[in-house]
Amino acid sequence: MDLTFTEYMRERFRIKGVSQRILFQQTGISERYGYKLISGEKHTSNRDIIVKLCIGAGFCVAETDHALMLYGMSPLRPFSGRDGIISQAIMTGLNDVYEVSEMLSAAGYGGLE
Repeated sequence: MDLTFTEYMRERFRIKGVSQRILFQQTGISERYGYKLISGEKHTSNRDIIVKLCIGAGFCVAETDHALMLYGMSPLRPFSGRDGIISQAIMTGLNDVYEVSEMLSAAGYGGLE
């Protein structure tokens, strides 16, 4: 059985021991908006928001790609400039969205929105 985005995210958060409240604080996503995104009550077309949630929760690249696809967005392209930097950061275990954002900015791509 395929999980919905909401079910998948909640399951991953549970497995990884991630508190949504703390995750929203660490990623700069307002708590109210974050809960609505996860529950499906709100929708975003900003792929960076989903990427930030995945990075902050310590998802691997495959988990991040799955979350993006369940949300209806394209997976990371690990050989593409911006996505390549994000993928590398994830593969090295970096789960600080601000640090990943700084890496993107330093490379001329602009940070995570």
